[in-house]
Amino acid sequence: MAIVIFVRHGQSETNLNKVLSSKTDGYPLTELGISQAREVAQKLQKIQKPACFFSSPIQRAIQTAQIISEAIAVRPKLEERIRERGFGSFEDMGFESKEIMRRFVADEIRSDYSRGMEGWETLKGRMRGFMEGLPEGVSLAISHYDPIRAAVAAIDKKYDDDLMPNAQAPIPNSSITVLDIANRKIIQMGKGTIDGGLPFSK
Repeated sequence: MAIVIFVRHGQSETNLNKVLSSKTDGYPLTELGISQAREVAQKLQKIQKPACFFSSPIQRAIQTAQIISEAIAVRPKLEERIRERGFGSFEDMGFESKEIMRRFVADEIRSDYSRGMEGWETLKGRMRGFMEGLPEGVSLAISHYDPIRAAVAAIDKKYDDDLMPNAQAPIPNSSITVLDIANRKIIQMGKGTIDGGLPFSK
């Protein structure tokens, strides 16, 4: 049995200011994001310790992982394959609203990523490679919206659409997504807690 628990980082300044960025530094967690990370850390204390713990090398993910690490007493390893999606010429671009941001991104996808945003197949490929290399048991990984969505799509083709509306693949900040890799099954997606009765519950 190989299971991966993906946690999306807490709210960061990118979320608050509606900025697209895959830069390693510069956009830390907000106060709300720190609080969200502490809450999810408490929830993760209720399951067995993961065999492996990974974090994206992006600042907002590392901060979330550090808070969780203090709660579960497992040190995270940085993992490039679960880093934020590359945004090409959209890097560090801010938007007036989430709706305008989504429109720009949708246009980029429809134009076959003409402005350099990391393509969906590439993103899926690195997330699939990460999951296929995980050992038996439970692994924990702190990542980002698009990479987690791509991991879900690699498991279930129903979600294999880069233009899928957020409402159909909800993965909010600090949410928990659990995937059964061997059986290609989504145990839960984008939830604020961990369902009881799972095989790795204490």
